[in-house]
Amino acid sequence: MNQTQIEIVLQEIIEDINRGKDEKAVIERLLSLVELLAGKNAELTKTVQQLNDEINRLKGEQGKPEFTSSKKEGDISSEEERKNAEQRNPKSKNDPRNRKPKQSKIKIDRYEICHVDKKELPEDAIFKGHKDYVVQDIIIKTENVKYSREVYYSPSQDKYYYGQLPIEVKGEFGPGIRTLIPVLKSECNMSEPKIKDFLENFDVEISKAYISSLWTDKQEIFHQEKDEIYCAGLETGSYQQIDDTSGKVNGVNHYVQIVCNDDYSAYFTTAKKDRLSIIDVLTNFAPRSFLCNQEALELLTQMKLPQKHIDVVSQTLEKNEIYFEQRINELLDKIKLGPQQRTKILDACAIVAYRKQTDYPVIPLLLSDTAKQFKLLTKEQALCWVHDGRHYKKLKPIVPKFCEKLEQFRGKYWDYYAELFQYKKNPTPFEQSVYG
Repeated sequence: MNQTQIEIVLQEIIEDINRGKDEKAVIERLLSLVELLAGKNAELTKTVQQLNDEINRLKGEQGKPEFTSSKKEGDISSEEERKNAEQRNPKSKNDPRNRKPKQSKIKIDRYEICHVDKKELPEDAIFKGHKDYVVQDIIIKTENVKYSREVYYSPSQDKYYYGQLPIEVKGEFGPGIRTLIPVLKSECNMSEPKIKDFLENFDVEISKAYISSLWTDKQEIFHQEKDEIYCAGLETGSYQQIDDTSGKVNGVNHYVQIVCNDDYSAYFTTAKKDRLSIIDVLTNFAPRSFLCNQEALELLTQMKLPQKHIDVVSQTLEKNEIYFEQRINELLDKIKLGPQQRTKILDACAIVAYRKQTDYPVIPLLLSDTAKQFKLLTKEQALCWVHDGRHYKKLKPIVPKFCEKLEQFRGKYWDYYAELFQYKKNPTPFEQSVYG
């Protein structure tokens, strides 16, 4: 808001006073103006500090020192509020620790009756049935089998015939060891030398090379299974959720992309986390394709690409023609573009191609955070509670009345989340919420 706009608002407030307008409404408007100016002043103060720091840097001096802290100043994360809301679990009156019976979940492998020594029983003792007592245990033992294969030799054909091994036998280790090694590696986070030590404790003779090859080689069947699960997952539910976290591949920074909903979770590793990489994930890394049409030109307008560049793109790329990555880059090389402008063109055309392709389900609603790479990919986008809640933590009112209103709203916001969370855990046919 510039000086002229402020003067206009003040003049309107004066006119409201002269007309005898409700004093409460006038005061509300003045307080709103104070909040607006206070926020603008905070932005300008921050900008001035940054400019002063840059000037000092250019002079060879130091800017304002940065102090490290365990908690960032102005932290806007709502993760703590979410955790607190989920912990609001009403305790059972009969069991203050809210314990749930676990015996019903235990798989019973063997039944054994414990008899009473009849010699210890009095003569009037009457049998009243059984009282169950469940004990959990696990047995790890070797199952080394020596198969004696019949051998026949045909002199006429000069050929040997051998007895067929069972179908589950593949190599010198059985299915138990072959399935245990991936579990110890992935679920127990054990290193390959420790897995070797574990197996050798049971007199299993195994090499490090075999453990490594079992974990890394010939896993096509699992890749195929993952592809099938992922495609099925994209077809289920009314939404897909996506997020990323950092990771390293051979010491180089990469990103782990997570796509999921209530039915599945899938993980992918990408070198970048731009829009093209996210589209790669959504299409299961199919060859990149690009499509320029009216929808792509409208997206370029939303991305604030200058109109002169949009016109050049419209003239350079054929409408409704699918381009692959090499060809579209060859065409864009003929246009004088900066790196950011080129990225916007590729993003817009890739988004439209993704929406038009039929090889993979097109996601109607994407649940994500506010990161740039997730925007405009789908027709609709939603935020989770944590990322939506951070918008209200950004508000920094100075008028006490507005501070109180904001605090009340944020309290109701997370109270409602707590209600929904408990309802999801223990749904009832109908329960009237205090929020309607």
